[in-house]
Amino acid sequence: MSFRVRPLAIASLAFLGLLVALSCHHALTYREAGEHLARVAWLPEEASDVSYYRTAFVVVYECRISEPAFRSLARRRGWDLEPIREPTTVTRPAWFLTRAPGREDFPGDEERFDRDLAAWLDRVQVVVREGYAAGDRVGDQGEVVVYDGGTSRLYHFWSAR
Repeated sequence: MSFRVRPLAIASLAFLGLLVALSCHHALTYREAGEHLARVAWLPEEASDVSYYRTAFVVVYECRISEPAFRSLARRRGWDLEPIREPTTVTRPAWFLTRAPGREDFPGDEERFDRDLAAWLDRVQVVVREGYAAGDRVGDQGEVVVYDGGTSRLYHFWSAR
């Protein structure tokens, strides 16, 4: 009987190892993105014009949402909102979806490089001057939520790394 148990145990361990390997592969390679979508299932119905980038380690999204709907979402998610007192720079999903220009793209043309880099930065980040913010980010880790009261846009950044 012990002879039959060993092959079964070895096959079970091999199968378990395969499942773990496939799960790790999925977690490390999973990537989902969208830009200017009418809505997504994982945000409230009131959210529109959604752009996002999601992996197992990073979730960045922005959307248009009314202030009452945003406040309701903040309560449900436990975000401790504070009024924005100083301009706050927020990373947008485009940061992960586009390539930053490099000096090698413009050999000997520093002016063009500076212009293209400034244009890219304008696309991938936004400065919010009025609204609400919540969360905490240390380096590249943590969660930050910013609501721009002037444009009725929610910006969200979460990273496990």
